[in-house]
Amino acid sequence: QIAEVQGATINAECAVIYDGESRWALNATCGFEGFPGQNKDKDMPLVHYGSLWACNVSVAVIEQLSDFSPYRLIVVPSLYMLKSGVAKRLMEFVENGGILVVSTMSAVVDETNRVFLNGLPGDGLREFCGVWSEDVDSPAPGEQKVHLTKFTINGENLFPVIGRAEIIHAEDAEVLATYELDFYEKQPAITRKKVGKGLVYYIAADLGPEFLTEFYLVLFYMFYMFP
Repeated sequence: QIAEVQGATINAECAVIYDGESRWALNATCGFEGFPGQNKDKDMPLVHYGSLWACNVSVAVIEQLSDFSPYRLIVVPSLYMLKSGVAKRLMEFVENGGILVVSTMSAVVDETNRVFLNGLPGDGLREFCGVWSEDVDSPAPGEQKVHLTKFTINGENLFPVIGRAEIIHAEDAEVLATYELDFYEKQPAITRKKVGKGLVYYIAADLGPEFLTEFYLVLFYMFYMFP
């Protein structure tokens, strides 16, 4: 009865990068404990994965040394440790038409746990993403929100930050959303940059599934990624 499907495979068009060594490095840092009940950076890959899964699409979980070529969308959530050569391959992925989503606390240290010089995200991703991450804040739950300036999600344009909030500067990226409160009010929170045939999005704040699920749905409709 299963002969017709025996050996069949599902080819996912989107992937989330999750790397155990990167998570260990992030867990070993000081100053990112957050507030009780707050999603920590180490949980953000799960939040992104759950949001993609809620879109009813097949999602692959890969590590950063995997082959990127089978995918059209790659999500890099809180990839704190970036191994050698990965940034270059991510750049090639976008230049060849891929869509890359980079989120908070990514590309901070190299594979020997040394902080990248010349600004974050490191290893050339600052110039590639078009943003400079100057600092990171840990607002209390409900203390900070992101204001969408170029689009709305189900008629809403304000979404709470559930974890970290990077203070970034858009150097040559288009600003899609800004922070609503505090000393970094109106600073960029979400950006987009066209590179080659593809696009790179930078989400500087930890946002919940009420935003991320709809955000990914928009990308899937825009780029015809539904089966």
